[in-house]
Amino acid sequence: MNPCLLLSIIFLLDFTSGQHERQPVSDEERHLLVLPGSYGTPPSSRLLPRCPEVCRCYSNIALCSSKNIREIPTRSLPRKVAHLFLERNHIESIPAHIFARHRTLTRISFRSNRISDSGINSRSFIGLKKLKRLDLSQNELTRFPSELPDSLSELQLASNNISEIAANLSSNFFNLTSLYLQENNLTDAGIEPGTFRCFTALKNLNLNSNLLTTFPQDLPTSLNYLRIENNQLTSLPNNIFTSPSQVHHVYLRANQLRDESIPFTVWKNMVLHWQSFWGLDNLEQIRLSFNRISQISTDVFGHLSKLRYLNLSYNKLVSVPQNLPRNILRLYLQHNIIYTVPIDAFCDVDSYSFVESKLQIIQLNNNPLDSARIPALAFYCLSSMQVLTF
Repeated sequence: MNPCLLLSIIFLLDFTSGQHERQPVSDEERHLLVLPGSYGTPPSSRLLPRCPEVCRCYSNIALCSSKNIREIPTRSLPRKVAHLFLERNHIESIPAHIFARHRTLTRISFRSNRISDSGINSRSFIGLKKLKRLDLSQNELTRFPSELPDSLSELQLASNNISEIAANLSSNFFNLTSLYLQENNLTDAGIEPGTFRCFTALKNLNLNSNLLTTFPQDLPTSLNYLRIENNQLTSLPNNIFTSPSQVHHVYLRANQLRDESIPFTVWKNMVLHWQSFWGLDNLEQIRLSFNRISQISTDVFGHLSKLRYLNLSYNKLVSVPQNLPRNILRLYLQHNIIYTVPIDAFCDVDSYSFVESKLQIIQLNNNPLDSARIPALAFYCLSSMQVLTF
């Protein structure tokens, strides 16, 4: 065999062997590469030649997580990178103009780093007009960051030490639809009146596991999902929304609400507005479990015609709430002190015609129910019932 040809074959084998050593994809990377809905068509798992040494770059994704880095490695990033993951590192700051050459970025994750308030300045994200998703959760922020791109649709700030949100935020959040603020130190005094007025497109607001004792004011009427679980709420305002709202899921479990602290007008503007032609603006879910509610006025839920799910478990109710919406599907009342079921709790016994209830699930287990106190006609209209537990 020709020696030159043999040398070429050996060289080629060594070269391809070196490439093969860089090919294995970790389980985390594989998940990111094929995650549906996040990046469109899953990109190739072939590593790109231009990439920071500590990162792995595939198509328009740069994975630089868990590398013990202290600075953002943008010098060798592909020019058209769209998704940058810098999670679980030791990054303390985001310098000005750091992303000046990477204006195609649509998602950046700084989850679990050491970024503080002073680590973000007014020019940290300058030029990122396409940025949609920003994750700053599990850092060391104490204030809501200002001067963020107005293109953002999702902002993750969970698990920081944020205690205040100023009403005069510099950024314009008219495109933001999801805001995650759970597991911070937000108090009533830390949320100034009018704070949420600039979030005119907000659909999802998570305030779980903070230190709130009163309901936030001036919530945007665009909300669909509102989560304020595991706080210290003791009461609800007369009107959570001062004008018709689009909210349909409200989560208030694990607070300190009592029956006298829930006025009958509390849901007034959550119902479908009479000029609407579709049922998207109605409240569909209410979760009030793990509170201290012992009695509910007949006017609280009666007019919520689109309510499908009501969870009042782990409270101190002594009777099944009356005048519930006829279209409700799931009712959870377990772990109360209910000892009786009124004859008209589920069925309209005074009606001249038979009105069928749509209830499919009723959970009444772990209550001191006395069967002798339950009227024979209490369940006669529950023809759709699938689960009934005592």
